[in-house]
Amino acid sequence: MVVFNVKFSKLKRAALILIAAAAAVTAACLIIYTISARSNRVSDTATCDELGEYSLYAETAAEQRAFLARFGLTAEEEAASCEAVIIPSEFNEVYAEYNELQRKIGLDLERYSGKRSRKNNLYAQKFKGEIRRFACV
Repeated sequence: MVVFNVKFSKLKRAALILIAAAAAVTAACLIIYTISARSNRVSDTATCDELGEYSLYAETAAEQRAFLARFGLTAEEEAASCEAVIIPSEFNEVYAEYNELQRKIGLDLERYSGKRSRKNNLYAQKFKGEIRRFACV
């Protein structure tokens, strides 16, 4: 049997305890941050009865037109305008009603509350000859 005997001065022992405590606190902070980042991440898919699960990813003009086509809308080639928006943290009555419409197609805006987003406005129509209207993607 081998036995090691190591002697530390009180100062060295205190320094080692302090370093170990700092390492433990750092590890705990990293674990909490990782868990928080995962739970705060927003899904890039939505689900509705008519379509099932579908992607919310619509970066290019072609992807935006394809997104609207899922709902029976035909959009023009390019976006009419694009703007940065922040979804409010607390919804007023108008936002709450709008969100209720969005929920019917699987898009609950509450999970995006307080987040930055981009709103692309496209001219779209459901039926040929129908008056064009804005569709936001």
